[in-house]
Amino acid sequence: MNEPNTRVASDTVPAGQGGAAQAPEAEPEVQVFHRVNRLKVKAGASADGPAGHLDPAKVSAASQAISKSVGSYLEESIRQVAEMEAMVAALETEADLVRQRALLRTITHTANQVQSLGTTYGFPLATRFATSLRDFTGPMDYASPARCKITRAHVDALKAVFRGQIAGTGGKVGTALVQILEQAIAMHGERGA
Repeated sequence: MNEPNTRVASDTVPAGQGGAAQAPEAEPEVQVFHRVNRLKVKAGASADGPAGHLDPAKVSAASQAISKSVGSYLEESIRQVAEMEAMVAALETEADLVRQRALLRTITHTANQVQSLGTTYGFPLATRFATSLRDFTGPMDYASPARCKITRAHVDALKAVFRGQIAGTGGKVGTALVQILEQAIAMHGERGA
């Protein structure tokens, strides 16, 4: 709890007439309160535990909760990738710039949602591809055919990760997916102008 430590202030008193130091008058008390670090407690550490130490039981419980919800994450991610796939198909045929921008904003937002939990659930490739897609479509104000191909390549890579449940770096398959995406970006220009 909040327990004060009391100390007495020790200011020196300036010399009075004749150069002699005067005795201090009543010195004020200072109280220091040691507050509970609530953020540390919320993060799983004990209030009185050492700095940087998390309770292993709480870490284990959090890991188990994540493991139990991987299936839900995969289902939701597959649904979001299917939505992006449909948006890319619409983008490829959309001539109106206002509607293109709206589709691009939605793709960017959805890619951001997909990337936010990929690594937490053991899919760093999904995080990598979704982050790249978000960063690619975010600043776009129109969709050229080349930009649509690069956007589709990102969505296809995400689809492969989630349908194949490619966890971790994905080994040879993961390396191949990264190379295919990089080749698509290189073939259609860095920004797909």
